[in-house]
Amino acid sequence: MKVLVIGGGNMGLTYSEGMATSELLNRRKLMIHDLSAETIARLKENPEFDVHETLEDCLPQADIIFVAVKPYHCEALFEKMKPMVNDQQVFVSLMAGVTIDFIKDTLQAPKVIRTMPNLPAKVGMGVTSFTSQKQSHVLNSSWFAIC
Repeated sequence: MKVLVIGGGNMGLTYSEGMATSELLNRRKLMIHDLSAETIARLKENPEFDVHETLEDCLPQADIIFVAVKPYHCEALFEKMKPMVNDQQVFVSLMAGVTIDFIKDTLQAPKVIRTMPNLPAKVGMGVTSFTSQKQSHVLNSSWFAIC
């Protein structure tokens, strides 16, 4: 399973660090994408990360995509992402205030999960609640236990 985190800020990095060492990745590096040259340089220092500067290099091959950007960036991001999305991918939103329906409709993605993350996860003490659309279970809850 290939996992991608879009956004290397506080939340993206917090969850990336938690997932990167998980056995659930089957020894694969966690893919992470960011636009900031400074953030990219910092992320490349972590040997557990496979850092990507463009979405085209990572999004098409990802099975699970964590979206960890500021909500006001999501519309422009989703427009870039939409042509590369396939209906087998699972999208996990770490964004406050962005609904499942908005993500599904904008990306034309049938598998969307919305989370309520928190920064105590940074020190392994956080709790992340999540929900998905009613008609299907799209992700095993053990993925959230690793953060």
